[in-house]
Amino acid sequence: MRWNLRVKMLLSVGAIVLIVLGTSTVVHISGVQQDYLETLEWRSQALAQTLIKKAQELATMAPDFNRNDLLELLNYWVKDVYESNTHLTHIAAIDPDGIIAAHTEKSLWDSSVKSPALRKALGYRKQLTVLDDTTYHMLFPIVNESELYLGSIDIGIPKDIIDRQVRQILYHSASLFVLFVGLGCVAASIAGHFLTKPINHLVSIARELADGNLSQCIEGTERKDEIGMLAQSFAHMRDRIEQQIEDLYQLNDGLEQRVERRTAELAREKYIVDTFLANVPDSIYFKDREGRIIRANKAHARRMGLKAPREEVGKTDFDFFPTEPARRKYAQEQEIIQTGLPAINIEEEDISPDGQVFWHLTTKMPLRDEHGEVIGIFGISRDITTLKQTEGELARYREHLEDIVKERTTELTLSNKRLEQEITERTQAEHALRVSEQQYRLLAENVKDGIGIVQKDKLMFANHAFAAMTGYSLKQLLGTDPARLFPDQASPSSVTLEDHTEIHRTARQAELKMENMRNIWTEIEQTAIVWNSHPALLLTVRDITARKRQEQRLEQERARLESENRHLKSTIKDRYRFGPLVGKSQVMQKVYELLVNAAAAEVNVWLCGESGTGKELIAHTLHQVSRRKSQAFIAVNCASIPESLFEREFFGHQKGAFTGADRSTAGLFDRAHQGTLFLDEVTELSPGSQAKLLRVLQDGVYTPLGSIHPKTADVVIIAATNKNCREEIRQGRLRKDFFYRIGVIEISVAPLRDRKEDLSFLLEHLLEEYRQKQIRVQGSDMPSNFPIDQTMLPPEIVRAFYAYDWPGNVRELQNVLQRYLATRDPHPVLSLLGASVSQTVSYAENLPPTLPEAVRTLEKRMITHMLGQTQNRIGKTAEQLGMPVRTLQYKIKKYQLDTKN
Repeated sequence: MRWNLRVKMLLSVGAIVLIVLGTSTVVHISGVQQDYLETLEWRSQALAQTLIKKAQELATMAPDFNRNDLLELLNYWVKDVYESNTHLTHIAAIDPDGIIAAHTEKSLWDSSVKSPALRKALGYRKQLTVLDDTTYHMLFPIVNESELYLGSIDIGIPKDIIDRQVRQILYHSASLFVLFVGLGCVAASIAGHFLTKPINHLVSIARELADGNLSQCIEGTERKDEIGMLAQSFAHMRDRIEQQIEDLYQLNDGLEQRVERRTAELAREKYIVDTFLANVPDSIYFKDREGRIIRANKAHARRMGLKAPREEVGKTDFDFFPTEPARRKYAQEQEIIQTGLPAINIEEEDISPDGQVFWHLTTKMPLRDEHGEVIGIFGISRDITTLKQTEGELARYREHLEDIVKERTTELTLSNKRLEQEITERTQAEHALRVSEQQYRLLAENVKDGIGIVQKDKLMFANHAFAAMTGYSLKQLLGTDPARLFPDQASPSSVTLEDHTEIHRTARQAELKMENMRNIWTEIEQTAIVWNSHPALLLTVRDITARKRQEQRLEQERARLESENRHLKSTIKDRYRFGPLVGKSQVMQKVYELLVNAAAAEVNVWLCGESGTGKELIAHTLHQVSRRKSQAFIAVNCASIPESLFEREFFGHQKGAFTGADRSTAGLFDRAHQGTLFLDEVTELSPGSQAKLLRVLQDGVYTPLGSIHPKTADVVIIAATNKNCREEIRQGRLRKDFFYRIGVIEISVAPLRDRKEDLSFLLEHLLEEYRQKQIRVQGSDMPSNFPIDQTMLPPEIVRAFYAYDWPGNVRELQNVLQRYLATRDPHPVLSLLGASVSQTVSYAENLPPTLPEAVRTLEKRMITHMLGQTQNRIGKTAEQLGMPVRTLQYKIKKYQLDTKN
């Protein structure tokens, strides 16, 4: 309920009147009641005084009368007084002991006072008023001249008489109160009407002004009091409001025109920006301070595996990438937001939602509001996966070739040194090429693409980058036919869009004719769009002149490297050594080729071969030609490790892992970290141990005994065995999955009996080792002309060597040769080899006495024999002998062999 001023004033005045009248009435009622009671008390006291005097007179007459006579006389007086005061209930005289001496009711004579309150009042011996259920008792003491208490006079007044008198008084007082309240309300209403009339008028004016009605007449402006001042203020305020409303109408008209113009401009700019974002090939995105995407273009959505940019809004990098890369990106972006500094040209490697690894060059800048506060980041990213893959291929190819060249330069002759110089020059050129490529990439990635819009065979829009690319000014470019810029290619032209909902995009390369008549290579992406409600083409032009030239140089360099690689491979095939390995046979050439491939690929290798064929030496060689050669090579004989100690030996253990483990010990995987682990006699491992090792090979991690923290296993494993792997698998002693996990490349080492053509090279190599050993032992005491070469071997020893099957292979050959060199007595050697010498093949008989002559004679006989077997077919003969065709032709010419008959 809303209270106006008039009602409030009436209520206030009425409340004051009620308070005053109520107080007056209460005071009046209390006074009237008190006066009535005093009147009763006064009249009762007068009666009592009369009786008291009578009683005192009786006391003086006591000697002349007996007690009964006195009581009769006292009772007479009491009844006389009672009859003359009819409003009393009783009059009684009570002695000091509470015995009623006289009473208007004779039956109560000589009886005691029963009321406890009355008996208690008698004891006070003073004037008192006592109230019981129906009667007011007024007690007056009787005292003689000697102040001796003789008793009390009890005068009783009915209670209902007093209550009736009080009710009458209250009724008259209430009537007066109602009369006065009514008169007060009428007076307050009349006063409130005259006081609130001008104020109510001002209130109604204020409401009209609030509703926009400014035509109301304001009264009271001529008054000189406060009401007049308020009326004048309202009139002034109305005038001011009218003026401001008129000013606002004029300002609104101007603002509406400006808003319409600005809205049209913003719509046009928004269309250009949206079209650019939708068609630019680079990934563009905006994020808030919490890393949530607030806007992105279609290229970024495609990279995230989404169909439309709106699906990205509100998501973070944690929704698209693994936790660690997403955390790294978030930390980088938070640093940009905190410092306000951009991060330019950052090369990042990421994994797309479909699992593909891609590289991109990213620039991230702080996004600021109109007050300069950083509210997020803006990022633009360009895919450089193809370029990184090319760099990686070149780097791997270069490292691979460098390793081969380093090995080759230590063993080839003077011609090889010249080749080493050429390879060094190639490496320098490749380094210069890589530096040049990096400079190009940094330059190209920071240059903005040219943007243009073609409509009706005219260039309707172009940015500054496009103008700078052509050499023309923007004024010269606008309205130009694109055929003028691309004379040698089909120029971009207008298209008719039957379906504006689908964007058609094509990309091609073309030469652009600059203003200075020079031509540059560009990459053009054409996208069909709608421009000002008509079909048009959006051109994204990128200068790729440097990249085109770079591709040509890279293609030339790739062709040269491939030619060099083919030349190196052919050179390897003609070699009789590969590091410490010796042999020129076809089987050894195959081993060399597999070693090169395994070293380049860094994969696990399985070596199969009989005992003594040099499997550990091959493993060492593979380690030395790989990129891990600077790291450890750890060899272990698996037959010496029981299954109970397998985990301790391979994985290591922590201190306290078992009883007696008073310190932590590194395992084989720790010691061979980033190097090579050679497992000799690997088939001796139990299937349980094979399963544990297989788990490490599959997962790439292992946990030392007593530890809860896994470690990464970064090793290349070379496993060797002298057993038949397939037979071991069939017997269940070798797990099939374990064999296939290690045997990525399987190298079979041929026994010495299957490559007798390498015997001459092996003897030469072993004799040279023996000579170097003697030099180290004897030093200057050894004669300088001490002959240690193949010429010192007797012919019968050489013939025995070629005839023997060598079941112990190269190890047995080394042992037999050292036995002869130690004693220089051929008989023990011939006796040792005698059982096999009797089975010497016919073409090994009657050989010359010296080893070189015997080799040449044997080689000539073998070539002649094989030519006869193949009917003088040079290619077939070379294949059977395990040598290149060119080498066979050279030896046929050297030995003057007739291939016609």
